[in-house]
This record gives sequence, structure tokens and C-alpha cells, in this order.
Amino acid sequence: MNSENHKYSSRQEAWSKQCTAELRSSPSPRWQRVRARLSREDVDPADAAVSEFGPDEATSAWGLIVTRDERIFEFLLEFDSVASMDETSEVQHWWELNAADLRGIYAQGWELGCDLLKRD
Repeated sequence: MNSENHKYSSRQEAWSKQCTAELRSSPSPRWQRVRARLSREDVDPADAAVSEFGPDEATSAWGLIVTRDERIFEFLLEFDSVASMDETSEVQHWWELNAADLRGIYAQGWELGCDLLKRD
């Protein structure tokens, strides 16, 4: 647990901070595509945090993005291979979650994203 006694670990927080920095400014095509999708939702990447991101299957990655205005998006990137993930990733699925979704498996991601944005 981190020093503030949250449900997420300091390792999870560090990973989320790294992914958030990449979302906001990485030249990687993967993150450019996610930024473009956020733009269609009228969200500035500076007002968003990647609270979870990681492999879903051999050719996909799953993530959660929390916004400063308390919206949460779940997304799925699909790519040809892990080696070409940055170049070939496409946002294949994008869902805006609602308040009822913020219980259970999404609660930790919601809390971490909100905390990162508060300290931002």
C-alpha cells in the first residue's frame, strides 16, 4: 500500500503516472490515437489520467482513463504483435462508464485516477 493508505499500491501509482505522462505527450502513434479519441469526447489529455493500462490478450491492451470532470472511459487497443504495438495499435473499443460501473472492478481505477488528477 502507498503511504496514504489507498487501495492501490505505490507500484500501480507509479505505472499510472508513467502512462499518464505518455498519454499527454508521447509521440508514439499508440498514444496519439488515444489522444485523438479523447478529443472526440471533448477531453484535453492534460485533464485526464490513465489509471490502468496493460495487456488484455496477446494482441490487445486494456485501459481506464479518468478525467478531471469525473468521467471514466474504458478502452481496448488492438495491435499486430507486442513488438509492433506502438505502430499498429488501433482503438477498437471505447466505452464511457457510468456511476454504477464505478463499483467492483472499476473502483480502484477510479480512485487512483481521481487521486492523480487532484495532485496534478
